[in-house]
Amino acid sequence: MEKERIKEIIEPIVNDHGCDFWGLEISQGKNIPTLRVFIDAINGATIDDCENISRDLNLELSVDSDFIDDYVLEVSTPGLDRKFFYSYQLNDFVGKTLKIKLKDKINDKKTFKAILKSVENDSLELNIGKEELTIDFGIIDMCKLMPNYKEILREKNGR
Repeated sequence: MEKERIKEIIEPIVNDHGCDFWGLEISQGKNIPTLRVFIDAINGATIDDCENISRDLNLELSVDSDFIDDYVLEVSTPGLDRKFFYSYQLNDFVGKTLKIKLKDKINDKKTFKAILKSVENDSLELNIGKEELTIDFGIIDMCKLMPNYKEILREKNGR
């Protein structure tokens, strides 16, 4: 079953629990595939959210005759070093540092750290040191947030 079809099954269930569907990864485990579902919420998804969504997803996926018989389901939050699955997810992270891995090299680089300057549709404007680069989200193989833990601690402690 293709990823988009799986997303069509998963997203309404996640939304019914008051959470947002963040992303989906499917990887081949040792013997059976692993289906990783990432969820988020305005005030952060909880362990209870993950458990409830996991239970409902297992039930829904087990009755879908097109779905694979055996799989491992993992439901979690994207975490502080969240991976971005869609360009619109980056809108709240302008000014933050990203780790980006491209599908193909640009300027002899495939992997780099960059500060996100802006997002418009699927186009990302980045600062890589003193260099500016504009790329299409579609050429990215992996894009993750590189959290500034000192800043997070300051915000948490109200300083």
